[in-house]
Amino acid sequence: MAVDDPRLDPIYTKAAELGFIVAIHTADPVAFFQPPTPDNERYEELSIAKSWSFHGGDYPSFAELIAQRTPDRPAPRTIFLLIHLAGWPENLDYVDKLLDTYPNVWVDVSARVPEFGRQPRTRSGRSS
Repeated sequence: MAVDDPRLDPIYTKAAELGFIVAIHTADPVAFFQPPTPDNERYEELSIAKSWSFHGGDYPSFAELIAQRTPDRPAPRTIFLLIHLAGWPENLDYVDKLLDTYPNVWVDVSARVPEFGRQPRTRSGRSS
């Protein structure tokens, strides 16, 4: 079920009413959606864990998964914790814009701290 499926709206709304946080794991590294060839930066991982590859027609694309996540719908008061730097740690500009656009969005850095080393800068935080 997609995270923007309207059947989830009552859950998101109720979570806001109760003050609960909704954690969403949207996507895995971008490389997992690309062909698992030697040119893929995560080829070694994908060679060992073939089930980690989401390339091909059996899964939504990375872009589709990111587009499905609309944190202002249905209830802008719902707090969303978007796991692994919102599912796109390779693009901190996207994460930065997401945090600036949606005050109800939080991100965590679990299992994605190494991605910081690939970035020219990191965000120091934001006040609540």
